[in-house]
Amino acid sequence: MTKHSDIFTPQGYLEGLQDRLQQIPSKKKPGRVVRVMPYLAFAASLVAVALVGNFILQKTAVPMDDYAFTREDIVNYLVDDGLTLEELLNYEEIY
Repeated sequence: MTKHSDIFTPQGYLEGLQDRLQQIPSKKKPGRVVRVMPYLAFAASLVAVALVGNFILQKTAVPMDDYAFTREDIVNYLVDDGLTLEELLNYEEIY
């Protein structure tokens, strides 16, 4: 039993193949700009995300002047949080 290959080359294909391959122009190395372009695009996208995030934060942030916590507010919060009387008295001594 003989095996037949389904792969074949056209008649005369291999003759002069080396000459045809040498006629193909060689690829030049990409320029500096082409090599750096992906990094520039990535940096630009990071800057864009930072600018948009900063803009959103500035528009939605509440100024600190609007928060006026009194000593009583802090003590009530600590009591509601489950602070023991001893811990509360220590807090009162410190502050």
